[in-house]
Amino acid sequence: MIRFWNKLAVFLIVVALPLGCDNAVGNNEGSGDDAKPATNDKPTKTAETKSDAPSDSSPSNASAKPAAVETVSGPSWTMPEAELTHNFGAVWAGETLRHTFEFLNNGTETLRVLEAKPRCSCSVADNYSKVIEPGEKGRIPFVLKTTNKHGKVHEYLDIAFNDPKKPKMKINMVGEVKRVANMTVTFDSRTDPSDRAGMAKLSKSRAYFGAVKAGEEVSRIISIRNTSGVSPLKLELNKISGDKFIGQLQEKRPGELWEFYIFSQPPYNVGYNFTQFAFKTNIPEQPTWEIKASLELPPRVKIIPNRIVADANTYKNKQREINIMNNGDTPIEVTSVACSDPDYKVTFLGTDPSNPNMLVVEVLLPPGEYRPPAYGEVVRIETTDPEHNMIEVMVLPDLRRGATPRPSDKPLEFHLGKLLG
Repeated sequence: MIRFWNKLAVFLIVVALPLGCDNAVGNNEGSGDDAKPATNDKPTKTAETKSDAPSDSSPSNASAKPAAVETVSGPSWTMPEAELTHNFGAVWAGETLRHTFEFLNNGTETLRVLEAKPRCSCSVADNYSKVIEPGEKGRIPFVLKTTNKHGKVHEYLDIAFNDPKKPKMKINMVGEVKRVANMTVTFDSRTDPSDRAGMAKLSKSRAYFGAVKAGEEVSRIISIRNTSGVSPLKLELNKISGDKFIGQLQEKRPGELWEFYIFSQPPYNVGYNFTQFAFKTNIPEQPTWEIKASLELPPRVKIIPNRIVADANTYKNKQREINIMNNGDTPIEVTSVACSDPDYKVTFLGTDPSNPNMLVVEVLLPPGEYRPPAYGEVVRIETTDPEHNMIEVMVLPDLRRGATPRPSDKPLEFHLGKLLG
């Protein structure tokens, strides 16, 4: 603790930053595909949202006759326009919401759902109907995670059908997500405070420090502002799990504004390192609020990605990249590239112009509606690194299922690519 207070004293002397107030309220904070969630406003739970429409047993519906639905030639979907959007009301961040949308095949032929594409990774269509016969209903359960949401929220799924007249449908989830507090990074040990763009980016990642070097100490000051609607708000550091960070909470304006000081504690493990800070609140519906401080110690050599999915129905792009990230001090050279399928074009492009520690291998998949066999194909990269002298990246039709055993009549043979770097 002496070491901690010495650090804290240095911050207070060296970093004289105005507290200010963060007046910007993000509608979809931290919803990018690549960002790791750094905050959980409460332990995640799943809530089936309720429709605002009257139940079938209500007096207003007791004598109502269902509207006639016109039959259309071919596959055809129909759904009342008012049911395309579901308002889940106001919820606390951290809840996982679920609402099932239903539609009717009012056509004379089989209706097929070709794709259910979410706007962002916070949403998913869970176990939806894919084949709907004439006169039957299809269902699409919409699952929405609110952990990184704040304020007014509008998320949607784009549904693609084989309906020639109406090939697309958009279903929406709207509402408001409440958060105990808003966080703004006011100091980071690796960022110049005058770099406004850099500091704004850090505020989106909150307490996620990204990649660090072995033994490197990092620290951050986070301004916490009450956005709960409860005044005064009480925050009490209640419980900590994990041992890679220490933290100290200081109240600056009673019930409204705090500063949270976070210091990392090396040594780190290779991979993901974190400490979960839990705060007790005086909000009955949200008794615990959490901040997760985390960082990543990357391996000396990291292959991105370590597997490739190739499915023309899902990924239209034929050009892929394999990146070799060298986080060590010894240079690495690529000596050859090859693939088990002669129709692949594999080329070593050299060093990434924006990152001298990254080597880039381009993989051009076969043309047309290509889909690799269930046993997969292999891209092989040979290097001068003694621990990673042969790197193999599988190309699969489905990452979830993995590769099946390679048939005995399909021996693994490699066909050389090009070296441009």
